[in-house]
Amino acid sequence: MKLRREALILLAVFLAVFISRLVISFGSSNFTYDAYFNIRQVQVIRESWVFTFNDELSYAPHPFMPLFHYLMAFLSIFFPIGFVLKVVPNFLASLVVFLSYFLAFEITRDRLAALFSAMSAGFVPVFFFKTVNSVSEYSLVTPLFLLLVYLFMRLNANNLVLFLFALFALVLSHPSAILFVSGLSFYVFLLYVIGARATGNEMETILFSLISSVWLVFLFFKTPLLLHGMSVLWAGIPSPVQFSNFNILDGISKIGILTFFAGIFISHRYVFEEKRKDMHVLISLSFVVLILLIVRLVSLDTGLMFLGIFFAVMSGQAYKLLFDYLKKTHISRSVFLVAVFLIAVFIATSVLTSISYASTNFFDEPSDGEVEAFEWLSGVEPGQVVFADVREGSMVTSISFQRNFIDNRFTLSDDMGRRMDDLEVIFSSQSQIAAMEVLEKYDVSYMVLTRRALASRNLSGLRYYSQDCFEPVFENRDAVIYRTLCRVTV
Repeated sequence: MKLRREALILLAVFLAVFISRLVISFGSSNFTYDAYFNIRQVQVIRESWVFTFNDELSYAPHPFMPLFHYLMAFLSIFFPIGFVLKVVPNFLASLVVFLSYFLAFEITRDRLAALFSAMSAGFVPVFFFKTVNSVSEYSLVTPLFLLLVYLFMRLNANNLVLFLFALFALVLSHPSAILFVSGLSFYVFLLYVIGARATGNEMETILFSLISSVWLVFLFFKTPLLLHGMSVLWAGIPSPVQFSNFNILDGISKIGILTFFAGIFISHRYVFEEKRKDMHVLISLSFVVLILLIVRLVSLDTGLMFLGIFFAVMSGQAYKLLFDYLKKTHISRSVFLVAVFLIAVFIATSVLTSISYASTNFFDEPSDGEVEAFEWLSGVEPGQVVFADVREGSMVTSISFQRNFIDNRFTLSDDMGRRMDDLEVIFSSQSQIAAMEVLEKYDVSYMVLTRRALASRNLSGLRYYSQDCFEPVFENRDAVIYRTLCRVTV
């Protein structure tokens, strides 16, 4: 009866996470700007069931791992694609509730503590808002991470095949598989430092995982790795701005206050005071993420997301230690009240923080008016080059089905710096000739100027605009589309 009650509570936590995500996702008819790149890849796969790095509508090739996109494309055979893109990523992301529970129970052997870990993982704020409406590979990657850690802790001949299957699924979903094998490698080093040793099975599994993962990632990303280095594995060049504006309190709130301090406490305890190999796996993964953040090889929100998930699992041990301590004191009968208090604090600092983003403008989403403008472009003659701001480039390919001038995927662009400079010339130049030279160089036929893109540059419109050279063909409150008429003559 007790086990059945805990199973019902766990199911209730999963449903709370899943339903919250669906309410937020369906509360908007659009997706985040980053989502449209993945949407375009799903569209391409649905057409021929063959993925390609060289999308004919993109200004440059874009390498990516295709398993997540194939999953979305396959499910769209049976359900409307809009439904699949909204529901499936949120369902996958919600699975961290079950996986965190089983992983925490494996560590603590305490079902109440494991339930707290499940709640913490389900409502890590940065993971919540990073995956709820962005059709993100991390919706699949994060559950696979937890599954692999669980299988590694229970490594034996019976689950080795499942471990390898999950490992290849992770590698084919996202290059952050390198983070996982790096964490396992650091785990071996950490054991050596504290005077312990990994078992023979562990060493063989880690070595095979490292070699196979690095080989597969290099196979997919060979050219961009040579161009840009390791930063390309997280789909872009990290911007120093996101780190210069970093506030430690903001970082803690994105992880969750209880989750953050519980993770820090457990990391310190099991590195410097007690020796437990199962805890060292999670600590090693967390340390590798921290190193990647420090050297800026991973974006800030992505690093905090992984830290939050790992800390959420480790927090189960902190709750177990707390409950065991209370049971030894004269307030042992108040364990239930303490648990209720912790739940209240958790709801206030994690659950409400996660959900509150839905009622703010936190999500980086285009407005309905902006989407309407790009939809209008799908009706013009195919094959037109469309100028739009850098984060709107994937909307040109996925909504307008036209060729983009630029987007925020720079992996194989050999002229990224020049294009970014030319983009600012078009937006901010006072010389019509200079702007027209750029537009003619890239054979731009249409320009989409959104109110948000102009406002980010403190502009109200083009300073060089003239009716002779730019014909307004579409306009609403959020965007205007111009057809270019002039050409520079020598």
